[in-house]
Amino acid sequence: MFLHLISFSVGLILVLLCLAIIFKKNKLEAKDIYLLLIMGLAGAQRLVFEVKIFIQDLVFTNPLERNMALFLVLPVLFYLFIRNAANPEEKKQWDYVHITLSLAATLLTLIFVDVFVYRAYIFSFYTTTYIVLIYLVMYRSYAQKRNPYESRKFKIARRQLIVFTTVFTLLYLNAHYFIYANLIEQERILLDFYAATSLIWILIVLYFLLYPVDFYGRQIVQQENISEEIRGYKIWSIKPLPSPESYVNPGYHIHEIIGLMIEYENTMEKNLHGDQTIDSISKRINYPKNHVKHFFKYHCAFPVNKYFNSIKVKHALYLIQQGYLDKHTIESLAYQCQFNSRITFFKNFKSIVGISPTTFISQMNK
Repeated sequence: MFLHLISFSVGLILVLLCLAIIFKKNKLEAKDIYLLLIMGLAGAQRLVFEVKIFIQDLVFTNPLERNMALFLVLPVLFYLFIRNAANPEEKKQWDYVHITLSLAATLLTLIFVDVFVYRAYIFSFYTTTYIVLIYLVMYRSYAQKRNPYESRKFKIARRQLIVFTTVFTLLYLNAHYFIYANLIEQERILLDFYAATSLIWILIVLYFLLYPVDFYGRQIVQQENISEEIRGYKIWSIKPLPSPESYVNPGYHIHEIIGLMIEYENTMEKNLHGDQTIDSISKRINYPKNHVKHFFKYHCAFPVNKYFNSIKVKHALYLIQQGYLDKHTIESLAYQCQFNSRITFFKNFKSIVGISPTTFISQMNK
């Protein structure tokens, strides 16, 4: 019963995650559609069968007896998701070929193959073929040479490849265990298979919670981060701030560099002693210096020096909210955030936040 409760919970979470991706993401790519189909099928089938057993206490036979379609469609969906995640530029014509073949194999097997043992052999051949194809995609992806920009983009794809290849491999092994055990012990039921594999699907749920950017897309997460204001101001803008007639698209990816700058800020907050120059930013995010200058000119709310001070102020706000001033003075806070004096700290704090530190503290304590 405990495993069945987990199976129901995982099914519900997978369906909710699908809905979250659909409503959160404005534009769905090919890999997003395959991901939604994988998670939607896995979640829906668990919900349906667990509800039936809770309500009616029904008993079902082996997966190949009743749900052949799902078990022949899922391998190709996994393969197409991994293939598109590894190389989004791949021609989509081959996607249609794989989908057509999987549907044809499913229909032909359901119509012409009645013997359970033969279905098991077809299933083994079919899934083994696709697990080999998936590992070939993995090998080619890791062997491919990439420039720095492509390497940054592949960082997300690499996580997706590892997680979903691991999940598919575990499902493959688990399915074959249940299928060939059933050749001897026919009393094993489909619900046991779903309950056992739900523990595997928890990996996907944990992955979603740890790396939401991999599901929603970096652009969505960046926009949410950008829109989070510190007491009325925000640092980055996707559109050019001055909007001059002379503005020319520099050719770099705005969303990509904003994401890198947010990561840079989070790192810098932990080490305010580091070098604070355009050169240091250029080296850190691996972009040319002239691109960084152009980016600050048209997409940052502050000039470079004030930008670095804004990070210090952001760190000061964090320390205040964590109760730093319960045991320390404002002067200590100023030096902790790498300001040279109390006066410099007050000046920058008010310029960036809009109110003085003392006013901010008094408002926070109300």
